[in-house]
Formats: sequence, C-alpha cells, structure tokens
Amino acid sequence: MATATAEMPAAAEEFDPATHATDTDGNPVLTTDGKYAKRRGPKAGARPAPSPRKSARPKAAPRASAARPKAPDFRPGLNGVFQLIATPLAFTQPLDAVAVANHGPNIAEALNDLAQERPEVAAVLQRILAVGPYGAVIAATLPLVVQLLHNHDVLPAEPAERLGATRKSALQEMLGIVPKPDPENTPADLRWGTADNVVDNVADRAPF
Repeated sequence: MATATAEMPAAAEEFDPATHATDTDGNPVLTTDGKYAKRRGPKAGARPAPSPRKSARPKAAPRASAARPKAPDFRPGLNGVFQLIATPLAFTQPLDAVAVANHGPNIAEALNDLAQERPEVAAVLQRILAVGPYGAVIAATLPLVVQLLHNHDVLPAEPAERLGATRKSALQEMLGIVPKPDPENTPADLRWGTADNVVDNVADRAPF
C-alpha cells in the first residue's frame, strides 16, 4: 500500500510513536486516506516461535576402547624350543648344550613379558611356535628320551640334568641298586663282584 509523509493527519487520531510509523527524519507516515501508518510488526495474537527444546535424552558416553586380548603364555613353548636345540648339542658340544639349557628359561621369560606388551612380538612367537599337536608330543617325549640316553651313558650327567633328566646315580640310589665296580679302576681287595656272590665273597674274607 502506498504511503505518504505528512505533517498532520486529517483524522483526529493522536500520533503514537510506539505504534505509528515514521520516516527517516522522524516524521509520521500517513496512508492514502490520511491516517497514521502503523508500524510493521508481528500480527496481533500471533504466538512467538517456540524455542528449540533441548533433547531430554542424555548424550551417550564415549565408548571405552576395547580391552586388548591377553597374549597366551609362550614360556612352555619357548623352553621346548631351547630343549630341542640343546639336545643335539649335548652329543657334540656339551658345553654349548649346558649354556643353552642355563640361559634358555631366562630368555623365554623375557620374550614372554615382551609379547604381553607388544602384539607384533606375540604374533611372531605364535608363528614360530605354531607346530600343531606335534610340538606338544615332542615336548612331552623329549625328557624321557634324554633320561634314557643318560641311563645308558650316552649323554653325560650334567647336560642331562640341564635338560630335565635325573642323575643315573640318584635313580640307582633311590631304587637300592649298587653299581657294579669297574675292574680296571677298582683295587683287587675291593672287588666284590655281583650281587649273586656277595655272600660268598664275605665268607671267603672272614677270619674263621
């Protein structure tokens, strides 16, 4: 609607600056019929736009990072590997076999601790020790093989002990077996012979 600016309206309506429009100079603005023009604003009875409601749903807490699965205990498998290394060395290089048997458990302990902290180390050890059920059979059989070799004097006592065997002399003492003396290294007066003729030897040496 076209409006015009006038100094006084033709009507008796009083000018109210709160409700009537003015121009840039502050003069009242009149309509074509000589009335004061109303200020533009929200329509009467119009409801104010509702403020956006805050969501009642609480924000989800940030998910905690999933716990890293614990690595298995690699010590039994690593000790089995060191035993496999030490066993053939006991026949050719007994000193090296003893060194491997002595230091193998400490190395296995350190590698296992590292694998618990570093997944990449655990992955490498799993590949090295992934020998399937054959590895368990070897680990279970090896101590028996070492003991038999030592019982028949094929494997010296010290390397055999380092590989988990029991000294032959300790087994003989436990079973009450007296080893037969070696005639080449035993004085003649101490040669008692075998257990079958011990009584005869005692009778021959008796002073009556």
